[in-house]
Amino acid sequence: MLRFKLWLPLLPMFLLAAALVLSAPAHAKGTKAYPKNTYVLQVNGLACPYCAYGLEKQFAHQSGVIKTDINIVKGVAIVHVRPGTRFSDTQLKQFVYDAGFALRKVVQRPGRGHS
Repeated sequence: MLRFKLWLPLLPMFLLAAALVLSAPAHAKGTKAYPKNTYVLQVNGLACPYCAYGLEKQFAHQSGVIKTDINIVKGVAIVHVRPGTRFSDTQLKQFVYDAGFALRKVVQRPGRGHS
């Protein structure tokens, strides 16, 4: 009985924590919603900030590109483009290759969502 009395004040905190965990949306891997006018690319070879800068610079030279965000840990490049800007898979592959990397997959294209 004494042990129960010691844990009783903590019960609301445990219930709140459990409610928060259970109410959090469950996202499947790779289903993150990205902005509409973006290309989301999985890139092999991103290992350091200097590498990421090289890829950002490559995309900055392309017409219609606003900015590029790189997640080194996930190996993902998010290329923000002006509405109506379109690149073929061949062009994207070449841009990434010219920066010294390999394009693994195009996850999302502007206006079409996940591939």
